[in-house]
Amino acid sequence: MVTKSTILGFDPIDIYCARPSNMAQYTFIKYWKQFFPQQQKLKKKTCLGKDKLGFFLYKSEHSVRFTYFNLGKHVEPFFFNILLNNVAFFKECELISPTNLARSYYNGFFVRGIVKNLNYLQDLIFEYGKKNLYDDEKQNQIYNTLLEKHPFENSQNLPIIINIDFTCVGSQIGLIDPNYLDT
Repeated sequence: MVTKSTILGFDPIDIYCARPSNMAQYTFIKYWKQFFPQQQKLKKKTCLGKDKLGFFLYKSEHSVRFTYFNLGKHVEPFFFNILLNNVAFFKECELISPTNLARSYYNGFFVRGIVKNLNYLQDLIFEYGKKNLYDDEKQNQIYNTLLEKHPFENSQNLPIIINIDFTCVGSQIGLIDPNYLDT
């Protein structure tokens, strides 16, 4: 995590998992967008409480940027981020539900009902493509490549996971405090 505050050295997921139980409904991304934990109490700010690590929680007043993975090259990290935005958890292992037999974030995206059909997946890929200024041909290529590498079972409408690159999941998730970059 890159930040100007004194929480360097703590993994953002560990800090998130230590949030108070009255904040259980917050997903990882919603939590970091709304709250700003500090190891020291700030005099000019209203403290909202303390987490299980002893951090003081304050309302966030700045933008937080998240690592944005290339869907065409890093399928698992891309869908890991989608789960972080849609699933609240207190242990990282809870992101992989017991019904996710493939034990992958991509499959978890379907098992948890975040997407129910290929149309939603296609819309997600086209939204990703627009953000990256990809033309329709490139968006279709990403969609088709994804389905070639991770085809769907007809019976359950769930993907079959074949080859997944796990090399950049988890440890590369970062939060950047833009104020840190201004110093």
